[in-house]
Amino acid sequence: MGYGYAVIMRLRSFAGFFCSSFTISVMALAACGSEDQKKKSDSKYDAGGESGMGASGGDGSAPRAGNGGESGDGSGQGGAAPAAGSSSAAGGAGGVTGEGGAGGDGTVVPFNGLYIAPEGSDTADGTLDAPFKTLAHAASVAIAGDTIVFLPGDYTLTPPAVAIPAGVNLMAQSSGESFLSGTGALLTLQGDTRITGLDIENFSTPVTFAGAAAASGTVTIEDTRFESCSQSCLTLPGASKAVVTGDGVALLANGGGAFAILSETSSLSITGGLLQNFQSGGIIRADDQSTVLLTDILVDGGTGPVLTLRGDSKGVVDGAIVTTLSPSLLQQFDASKLTVTNSDLSTRGGTPGNCIVTAATSKLIVEASKLHDCGTGIKSGPPLELTVTGTEFYNLDFGTEMNPGGGPVAESTILVEGCNLHDISYSALRFGGTNTKLNLKVRDTVVDVATMANWGAVILSGTNASQVDLGTLTEPGGNTFLQRNTTAQHTALQISLTAVTVYAVGNTWTPLQQNADEDGHYAVVTGKFLDVTAAVNNGRNYTKPQPTTTLRLAQIQ
Repeated sequence: MGYGYAVIMRLRSFAGFFCSSFTISVMALAACGSEDQKKKSDSKYDAGGESGMGASGGDGSAPRAGNGGESGDGSGQGGAAPAAGSSSAAGGAGGVTGEGGAGGDGTVVPFNGLYIAPEGSDTADGTLDAPFKTLAHAASVAIAGDTIVFLPGDYTLTPPAVAIPAGVNLMAQSSGESFLSGTGALLTLQGDTRITGLDIENFSTPVTFAGAAAASGTVTIEDTRFESCSQSCLTLPGASKAVVTGDGVALLANGGGAFAILSETSSLSITGGLLQNFQSGGIIRADDQSTVLLTDILVDGGTGPVLTLRGDSKGVVDGAIVTTLSPSLLQQFDASKLTVTNSDLSTRGGTPGNCIVTAATSKLIVEASKLHDCGTGIKSGPPLELTVTGTEFYNLDFGTEMNPGGGPVAESTILVEGCNLHDISYSALRFGGTNTKLNLKVRDTVVDVATMANWGAVILSGTNASQVDLGTLTEPGGNTFLQRNTTAQHTALQISLTAVTVYAVGNTWTPLQQNADEDGHYAVVTGKFLDVTAAVNNGRNYTKPQPTTTLRLAQIQ
């Protein structure tokens, strides 16, 4: 008989062991059912058998259990015991006939394991009692639906990489007790595969897909740890996908060149778990039109950026906590798009650098997050589309800084809403640059800077026509711009724009400075605008060296 039949026979003997030892979301262990209800077809099962009928009750006695469902092409379950029949009166009729249980739905897929062990033999049967020795041999005889099971032990694998057929899964019999180590590449996937419970160490490229740009298939990785991948733990070309899940703060990967490198239209999703100590090349690098989703992950230590996006790639970071020694935690280039939500980003020990770097024609959204203990919260160059909402910036040199050193003619659109910027050494919001058109809107944001020396809390500069909306009559700003350091020569708002009207209606400013009242407000004057048109170079609320620029602090009612 073939090895597959021998494996199924062995599984029947160990049904209780598997049912108590493993929880596998996509593998239902048919060994847990009765023997005569298992019937294997190519890859699925037909409908279950018909339900059985209960026998008639005797004279007042309970009816017997219904007969089992007839065996169909699928795995019908036996009929359930019917309820007891009604007791009959003396000399009366017998009990009511009970109905049999329903037949099974036929969706149970039997677990077909091929076992390997360090002390096994490739001339064995591949059963639990007679395991194979090598992964290469097990993979050579495996077919879709099989699972290669690593028994506890240390496995040393050498090149070439092992080709894993589509639909063949890999798992450790006991999670964390099977260690795979070696050099070069480990697995070349030819389609869908699930990897569960393994420890994979010291390979240059443990997991990749066959076919390069034509690659396809999904690898699902659960309860698996990668250690010191010298190039990349996951290399995802073509249209391949990787879905990685971690249990709370369990270690997903430690050290190495990168965790994942994506190209073409590939995608990566990581939920939960810890990534740590990766080198300067970066942890996840996405090119072309690839997609990355990081949810509820922890990133600790190391010198590389967590995520680098290039080309038209897209990234979402949701619920991440990041503290590393990298000079840039998240970075994007070209026309990439990045969304950061509910995350906490910081560099360890206040390492000079940036929480987020964005450049070229990229689009960045930051929501409900904390950016702190970096050199700059968000550093960017135009053109840029930036939206920041509900986010706190603190313990930074600069909060958000866009191209202060000049650059090509470019137009940037920026919205800052519901944010809090405090404990920042220099400028909280610094936007502009030579030949730059700035479209800026700020609402319901607190800028409270009291530590900086000779900088504006908000700095606006540029030589092209800009639209700066810090609040209008129809939509008051609701912002607070405070400068409370009385020993330094700097202001809450420093304007270096040319021939622009800056709307700043409905905000709160430093009290009793430049005609602001004790509440920090500028009185609305009936019948005219409250504008600052002359150059003003002192005062704590604003400076405006260009007489061609108007600062509109209030409007007519």
